[in-house]
Amino acid sequence: AMMVDPRDDSLWVGHLHGLSRFDGERWTTLTVADGLIYDRVFSLALDRDGGLWVGTDEGLSYLLDGRWSSYTTADGLASDTVFVIFIDRDGCVWFGDGYSTDGAAAVGVAGAVLIAAFFGGIA
Repeated sequence: AMMVDPRDDSLWVGHLHGLSRFDGERWTTLTVADGLIYDRVFSLALDRDGGLWVGTDEGLSYLLDGRWSSYTTADGLASDTVFVIFIDRDGCVWFGDGYSTDGAAAVGVAGAVLIAAFFGGIA
C-alpha cells in the first residue's frame, strides 16, 4: 500500500514489515512495537480529521495525533484481514477483506470508540 499525505507531501508505504513514512529527507518505520496492530500492512487511507487508517492481516489500526487505536472483528469488522479501506463523501469509513461475500463494516469514530454497522453478505 502506498499514499501521499496531502498535508505535507510525505509518502506512506505499507509493507510486510510495518508502515514507513518518507518526509522528503529520511525514512521512519512504525511497527507493532510503536502501536501498529500487526506489521503486515495491506491498505491505507487518510480521513478528513487527518487520521491514518491502516489495514493489516490482523485487524485495523488508526493513527491520530500520534496515538494509535486498533480494531478487530470483536469491534465489528467483517474480517480481521483488511485489504480495502474506502472513505465516502460523508466521511464514513468502509473496510473489507476484498474477496469474501461476508459483508463489509462501515464505521464512524467518536473519540476512541469504534461505532460499527455490519452489512451482511451477498445472497
